[in-house]
Amino acid sequence: MIRPLRKAHAAAWSALALCLPAGIALGLGARQTEPTMELTALSTAPREPAAWSRQGRWTDQAILVRLAAGEERTIVEVKPDEDRQKPVLLVYWSAEAPGGSLPERAYLLGSLSGTEPRRLELPAHAAGGWLHLLSLGHGELVSSLELAGLPDHEAGP
Repeated sequence: MIRPLRKAHAAAWSALALCLPAGIALGLGARQTEPTMELTALSTAPREPAAWSRQGRWTDQAILVRLAAGEERTIVEVKPDEDRQKPVLLVYWSAEAPGGSLPERAYLLGSLSGTEPRRLELPAHAAGGWLHLLSLGHGELVSSLELAGLPDHEAGP
């Protein structure tokens, strides 16, 4: 009984040894190329605004915030002075003031990491409101900033 099983097992392994590499090679050869997009379509950062209207600092965070309100859209630039030590910081906008946690109708703008400035576009209906930093890893609201409280700023940085 053992000898016939050994023969069947050896034949199966021999077939796999020949067919498996051939199948992998055929599969790799039959792959379609990835679709590509133009670089302009991949850019998520809004263009440089004509003028920054407001600039200020997040009071309890080392973060510079600049605001540019145009006819078509409002851009907020968030630039940390140092790398944040909180895991996965997300920037939200909401019309309501925070009540110890992220407001229910908050709008996700993007993530914040490193020290590079991030330009984030506010929703079309955004007039004033609040920016919120949420640590996704800790599940806590790190800080909030009222956009109406930013002082006027006419010149560039």
